[in-house]
Amino acid sequence: MYLTRHILTRPSSFLRHFSHSATAAIPLHDELPDLQPLTYLPGFPRPNPKHDETILAIPRAISGKNIAEKERKAGRVPSIVFEQEDGEHGGNKRLISVGTKQIKKLVSHLGQSFFLSRLFELEVRSDFESEEIVEKVRVLPRKLHIKASTDIPLNVTFIRAPSNALLKVDIPLVFIGDDVSPGLKKGIGSLERILGGKNKEPYVYTSRGKTKGSISSSKRRKKKAVEEVDEEIKHEESEEEVEAFECDESDEGYIAEDDDGEDGI
Repeated sequence: MYLTRHILTRPSSFLRHFSHSATAAIPLHDELPDLQPLTYLPGFPRPNPKHDETILAIPRAISGKNIAEKERKAGRVPSIVFEQEDGEHGGNKRLISVGTKQIKKLVSHLGQSFFLSRLFELEVRSDFESEEIVEKVRVLPRKLHIKASTDIPLNVTFIRAPSNALLKVDIPLVFIGDDVSPGLKKGIGSLERILGGKNKEPYVYTSRGKTKGSISSSKRRKKKAVEEVDEEIKHEESEEEVEAFECDESDEGYIAEDDDGEDGI
C-alpha cells in the first residue's frame, strides 16, 4: 500500500518579479560619471615648467642588498615602479634603476617635499644610451631615502599615475608674510616655523635661542621673550647629556643611512 504525501510550497503571490523598466534603472558597474578635468586654482603657485623633466630608467632583473650596492657604485639608484590597483598582489611591479645625478638634481632644485608631490614622465629604456623605450608612463614619486651625510639618494619608489587614477599626495606648505613681520624688520631675529604633532606650537628662533609664540616689536614683549629663551636654554643644557644618547629612528629628521628601502627594492 502506498501513502501519498503532499508537498507544501509557498504560493506564487509572494514572489516579486522585476520588470524591464525596473532593471533598466539599475546602474552598471562599468558606467562612471563624467569627471571634469582638474585645473590649478587661481592665485596659487603652479609647478615650474623648467623642472618638467623626463626621468630615465633601465630595467633591473633582481633585487637584494648586494645588487643595490652595486647599482649605487655604478651611479644608479635602485628603484621600483608599481600601480596602486591590486597593490596587495604586487601592483604590476617593475624593478628599475634611475640615474643618481638626475634624481639628486631634481631633489636639490625642488626640495624633497615638492619632489614627492609632483608628477613626472618616466621612460624605461633598455639602456640609458639606447632609444628603445620599454615603457613610458606618468609617475608620482612615493618614497625617497637619502643618505644623511652626503644627500645622495639611496632608493626611490614610483607609483604609476594615469589620468584616471586617484592618488593620495602629501601637499607641501609654503608660509608667506614673513617679510612684513614688524619684529623681523627691526632685526630681532629670524623666524622659522616647525610643524610638530597635534597641539604643538611653532618655535620662533632668535639670535639667542628659541621660544614659543611670535616676536613683537615692542620692548616689553622682547624682554619677556628673551627671558623665556634663557630659561629654556638652561633647561635644555641640563638635559643635553641625557638626550645625546637617546636619538633613535623615532626622532624628527632621522634618515636611514644603510637601509635598502621597502617594497623589495
